[in-house]
This record gives sequence, structure tokens and C-alpha cells, in this order.
Amino acid sequence: MKMYRQGDVLLVETKLASDAQLKELPRDGKDRIVLAYGETTGHAHAITNRVARFFEEAGTDRWLLVVPEETELVHEEHAPVKVEVGVYIVIHQHEYHPAEIRPVVD
Repeated sequence: MKMYRQGDVLLVETKLASDAQLKELPRDGKDRIVLAYGETTGHAHAITNRVARFFEEAGTDRWLLVVPEETELVHEEHAPVKVEVGVYIVIHQHEYHPAEIRPVVD
């Protein structure tokens, strides 16, 4: 199983169920797949490869990234991460706070 981490974004390889109902999510105005935005800086963890696709699995809180050719996960403040061909669950790191569990932001 392949896993890749860049900051607070984790990609975990998975198998796509044949009966999965997927909704494709749009690219941003720069033709990127944005996996997470930094709340304070506006920087983004993003895939710029034009053939990669990003989906939300219906009825779940899962996001899936489909990578048909090797690509890079980029961010303005991190080194690029090479991502091999595969299907990945996109997980955002969360932090514990006594009042709530909340996503980590850059």
C-alpha cells in the first residue's frame, strides 16, 4: 500500500469499488485539483496534472484522487511529492482541541 504525506494532507492508496457512486469535483481557476487550502496563507496542496481526477464518493465523507500517470503534489511552502499511478483516499490531518476536533490549517 502506497502513502504520501505533504503537510496536513495524506494520500492512502485504495481500491475503487466497482459499485462506487462518484461525483467529480471541479478544478480551480488555475486548472489545479486542490486537495486543501491554507486558511491563513491561501497556499494550496494541489495536483497540476491534467489527467488526474478528483471525486467525492456519494453518501460518504471520502474524497478520491485518481492518478493515471505519475504526477506531483505541490505546495508553495513544501517540496513537491511524487505520486505514483493509483487511486488514493485524501485525508486531512485533524487536531484535538478540548471543545472540538478540527482540521489542521496551514
